[in-house]
Parts: sequence; structure tokens; C-alpha cells
Amino acid sequence: MVKRGIALLILLVVAGILKAEVRSWVVSNPVVAGETFQLTVEAENAETGAQPDLSVLRGFEVVSRSVQNSTTIVNTQVTHAVRWIYTLVPHAAGKFTIPAIPVGSEQTQPFVLKVVSPGSQPSGAPSPVELETQLSRESVYPGEELRYTVRIIRSVEAENESLSPVEQFNAQVERSEPQTQIEMVAGRKAKVTTLHYLIYPQQSGTLKLPSLRYQGEVQVGRSRDPFQNLRMSNRNTKRIYRQTPERTVTVKSLPAGQSGWWLPARQVQLARVWKPNPPQFRVGEPTTVELVIHAEGVLPSQLPALELVVPAGIRAYPDTPTSMKTLVKSGFRSEWKQSWALIPVRAGRFVLPELRLRWWDTQHERFREAVLPEQVYEAIPSAASQAQATRMDLTSAPASRLSTPVASPFWKWLAFASFGLWGLTLGWWGWSKRRKESPEEPETEASTANLRKASRKLLSACKANDDTKTRSILLEWERLRHPQEYLQNLEDVVRLDPVLQKPVDELLQVRYGTSPQAWEGASLRSAIEQLAKVPNPTNVKPPKPMLEPLVPS
Repeated sequence: MVKRGIALLILLVVAGILKAEVRSWVVSNPVVAGETFQLTVEAENAETGAQPDLSVLRGFEVVSRSVQNSTTIVNTQVTHAVRWIYTLVPHAAGKFTIPAIPVGSEQTQPFVLKVVSPGSQPSGAPSPVELETQLSRESVYPGEELRYTVRIIRSVEAENESLSPVEQFNAQVERSEPQTQIEMVAGRKAKVTTLHYLIYPQQSGTLKLPSLRYQGEVQVGRSRDPFQNLRMSNRNTKRIYRQTPERTVTVKSLPAGQSGWWLPARQVQLARVWKPNPPQFRVGEPTTVELVIHAEGVLPSQLPALELVVPAGIRAYPDTPTSMKTLVKSGFRSEWKQSWALIPVRAGRFVLPELRLRWWDTQHERFREAVLPEQVYEAIPSAASQAQATRMDLTSAPASRLSTPVASPFWKWLAFASFGLWGLTLGWWGWSKRRKESPEEPETEASTANLRKASRKLLSACKANDDTKTRSILLEWERLRHPQEYLQNLEDVVRLDPVLQKPVDELLQVRYGTSPQAWEGASLRSAIEQLAKVPNPTNVKPPKPMLEPLVPS
């Protein structure tokens, strides 16, 4: 009898252990779209290693999962229970069925869960977080700026917030910095963060703007001031999820008549900026001009590079173009600019031609042109050349005052003969004196020595790639080679020796433009060595006079 009792007890215990039961439930029903809730799945005496299969669940996102194990014995009844607690978030309102969830060989009973929109709870309490979106236009042209505004409205303090695209925009996108401020929304105080997405479609067709997902942690329960600066680490919080709806934008085809550079903008302006202003053009001296494009509703990468048409008699040395953008209330305001150093090579009148830029007015949907009118300027001789001309005029002035009429041809010829004889005598006297007092051709010998010294210094500066020193010595060297010429600048040098044109342009580009590399003096050095091999007529000794002086010493 005792053995039979023990066996029966064992059978009852085993039967209790093998009895399996599974179930699922939620704490509250309905739940709010975008807010988390917990779904619990419990299995008693389930098969070893059995797990709930949530692949049958539709319309919910699983955020987290935890597991609890427990064992109880009641009247010899042993119960082993496992609870799986899932944190879920629904993204849409409506009625959803929580289906039968398999756990091993068993499954739970299905039930209906109601999901309501934020702020529509029976209590009428406002949603702690709301999202608002706004599009500047429903249809745009390729490259046209589209403003997509997102507002995050919080009626309670939130932490650990993020807003990230579910998918990538199929367009070029620039996002502004978030701007947060306290506003009154529907009669209640709220913290509002505004973000602007500036979208530039690349091709015609349909542009889909995907959902943007928000998540953050908010305090559960009411507070006297929802924006008190309190730490939330020790308070009851819950995670909030929100998602913006998908939007669709029509990207139209380019308008008829479009050719060349496509520039859709709200406003475009061109400008010439002179330094100094107004410009003063002197031969051989630089004056800076800057071409500028101001445009609204475009990015700097959409602006074309303007070309400066330089008339004859002007040399131009460009600087590196620059661009920038500034975010204003209506969108981006962009700027492109480039400067040139203009150097006249001769005096006279020159014309900067008209400049036009065609663009598409996105506000009035029509083509327009930004125009820089033609400008006429006068290049005057350099200050040094003007001074030289003044000295020459003063030197020749007395000769004009000495010319007086002669009463008789006889006296005219007699005066000519007297002046001629006097001039010959004076010339012979001066020549004989110089011959006695100085060695033969000292000036020519000294000039040759100075020229050789300047040549060595110039070649050394070119070898060292010293552009500043080279410019100074080059002008000195050419003045020694051409003492009969008045050389004011390097443009005069090129005029006398055209072989120096290209290396001098490279040298001036470093001075007045922006060179990507340091100046290399090899080209100029080669040209100088070539010129040094050619005899300079100015340094050839003059022949001795063929006639002996009329009056011996």
C-alpha cells in the first residue's frame, strides 16, 4: 500500500509538471499611436527552450524585451513559469488584432487592441509630443529650392531626443540648425523645436519625402511646471515615438526654351567691385576688379563661373574664386566672387564689355537676365613717364623763344656761318679736353661691368625661385641693357624683349594672382641666358673719328 501511494504521488507531480498553458495580455487597452506599451506572454510548464514567435505580429515595432522566470509548488503541484515582456510601439491608429502567438507546441489566444491617435484619449489629455510638417510647394523644377519644415512640439520636458530619417532623401538636402523656443500652442505652454530641410531635386518626376522618426523620453505623470530643470534619472519615464507622414512632390520638366546654364532662383544680381573705387588706371600699375553673383534660393554649387573679357592693351591676372552661403528665413542666400588684377600696358581708352547672366525666376516662373552694363575707362601714362615728358618740354622751351625773324637773307646766311664755326671750335675743344683728362671709353667699360654683375644676381635669384628679388633685379638688368630707353615696369621690358613675355606673365601671376604652386624660375632663367648670348648694340664701342681736329692743340 505504501509503495502504491508513493507511485501515485509521483504520477500526480509529473502530471502537474507536464501540464502546459500559455497566455498573452496588455495592461491597458486602448493604447496611443507612437507611444510604447507592454505586451506580456506567459508560459507555464512550457517545453524546454520554447520561445514566443512574434513574426506573426503586424503593425507594431518591438523596441525591447525582458524575461522573468519563477517556480511555485502548491499542494505538491509544481509550476514553472516564464514571462516574456515586450515593449511595443504602434505607428498608426486603428484596430489591430494581437494574433495567436506560438510558444513551442502551444499558442496564446488572440485579442483585439485599439490604437488611438495622440491627443484623442478619452481623458482629453494632450499628447506629450506632437510633430508638424509643412512644404513650401507641392511642385518644383529640377534644382529649385524646396523647403520642408518639421516642428517638434512638447507639452512636457523630454530627454534623449533624436530625429532621424527612416530613408535617405533622393535629392540634395541641406538641413538647418535646430531652433528651440517656448511658444503658446492651443492655449498651453509648449517647447517647440523647428528644423528646415532645404531640398534640391536633381531630375524631373516624382520625389518621395520619407518619414522622419522622432524618439525621446518623457516623464509619466503631471508636473506643476513641465519645463522645470530637473533631472529625470530617478523619475518614472517612458519612451515616446513619433513619425512624420510620407510626402510626395512633383518635379516638373525644364521649361521650353531652356539652354545653357540652368539657374532657378528667387533673385539674382551681378556686381563689379573696384579697388580702389573709382578705379584709376595708370600704365604698368595694377587695379583690382571683382565680379560678384548674389543669388537667393540656390546653393553656391549652382552658380556659374563668370568670365572677364579683357580688351586689348590690358593684362589680367585672376585670383582664385570663392563662394559662401547664408541661411535666411526664406532659404539659402549664396554668393560667388572672383577678382582680377588689371594692368594697362599702354595709355588710351579701353572698354569692359557688357556681361549677362540668364536665370529662371521661380516665384513668377519666367526667364530673366542679370546685366552688368558696358563700362569705358581711360588709362593714363605712369607718373614717372609724365615727369620725364615734362622735363623734356622744359628743356626744349628756350629754343623756341630764341627763334626770331631775320630782316635780310644775307644776314641770315652770315649768322648761320658764324654759329657753325663757333660750334665746330667749341666741339673740338671739348673733345680734346676729354681725351686728355680721361681714359678711352670709361663709361662703356663701367656699363659692361655693371651689366655682368646684374646678370649674375638675376640668374642667382631665378635659381633660388625668389620672385620678389627677381622682379627688382630684372628691371635693373634691362635698364643696363637698354640705357637709351626709359623702362618703368616689366611691361616695358616685354615690349623690348618679346622672348620674356611668357616667363614674365608667370612671374606677375604670382604677384597679382593666386598660384597653386610656388614660382619656378627655370623658364625665366633660360630666356635670360638666351638674351645674354646676343651682343647688345648699346655696349659696342663707337668708332674713332676719321678726321683730325681743325685746330691742333
